[in-house]
Amino acid sequence: MLFCHKLQKKKEELKVSQKVLCSILYDVPQRTLQSWLKGDKEPPLYLQELVFFKLSDVITDQCAKKT
Repeated sequence: MLFCHKLQKKKEELKVSQKVLCSILYDVPQRTLQSWLKGDKEPPLYLQELVFFKLSDVITDQCAKKT
């Protein structure tokens, strides 16, 4: 699966706006996030892994708060 599709899926899981997602990802510029979501650009593999690690952590925290 492409980075853009994985990122979009995580964004939908979190139910957040692009602005909030940028904030979660340590203030990644919104234009950068948009280009990632469109598939125009991809960050290096190590950064992709960090992005998904952070988003998985946030999702886990959200689940823990619900219980």
